[in-house]
Amino acid sequence: MNPVFTLDPFLEGNSMRVQSVLTMSILTVVSLGLGALGSYFWFAKEMPPMTSSAGSAPGAAAKGKKVLYWKSAMVSGEIHQEPGKDSMGMALIPVYEGDDVGPGSIKIDPSTRQNMGVRTGKVTKGRLVKSVRTVGFVTYDETTLAVVTTKVDGWVEKLYVDKTGVQVHRHDKLFDLYSPSLFSAQEEYLVALRSVQTEDVKSVPRSRLDSESLVRDARIRLEYFDVPVEEIDALEKTRKVKKTMTLHAPATGIVIHKGVIEGQMVKAGSDLLRIADLSRVWVLGKVYEYDLP
Repeated sequence: MNPVFTLDPFLEGNSMRVQSVLTMSILTVVSLGLGALGSYFWFAKEMPPMTSSAGSAPGAAAKGKKVLYWKSAMVSGEIHQEPGKDSMGMALIPVYEGDDVGPGSIKIDPSTRQNMGVRTGKVTKGRLVKSVRTVGFVTYDETTLAVVTTKVDGWVEKLYVDKTGVQVHRHDKLFDLYSPSLFSAQEEYLVALRSVQTEDVKSVPRSRLDSESLVRDARIRLEYFDVPVEEIDALEKTRKVKKTMTLHAPATGIVIHKGVIEGQMVKAGSDLLRIADLSRVWVLGKVYEYDLP
């Protein structure tokens, strides 16, 4: 008696479901494959032909232009006379007539040059001129500035230049200065002059030489005090000591600074007057950072 096998109703129903799922899966895979194959043929038909490195179709480039040589796309400077592969195993690229450039040169496509804004022109020799508008201040030339001062202490007895902005000329009177040091220097010079002219000194050569040396030293002392030579000569002729010494302008110009008033006591080295020659002036312009290039 042969055994009889039966399926449980639940298992029998599940078996039918599994068969349905398998059938639907197979149909889905077949549909996707047919769709992909159709898309491949459509793109192959619609896409334009591949272009060569020269920018045109390989067939057109081969017909219209002559291949000069083949070069490597990976190794710079590697050139072959026949097609093939380079030292790295990559296919060589043909270089057509008119597309080659010399060593160290770069060739840019015309459309790329236009997008980059490249402009060419003839090289000429000339001056580069750029006008810059800015703010400037006119001032005196510092190289022509003259300062009036004294080398001795004293008092201003008479002031001839009493305000700034006054124009003075060289050797014009500025002020009269009384100084005890200058007064003593004048007396010493006169004493030395009188000693040379005495009969005792004239008869003794040694004494005469000493007296002449004293005269020379006294005169040099007056010159070191900036006493003008004309006043020293006048002192030698008149043999009269002057109470004050007149200071004169050292240059022609405009008084731009006055640091003294009449009757004032001044110290040696004080900045009393400044005179600027305005025949030549400076213009100090302010150039901003964005104008520096």
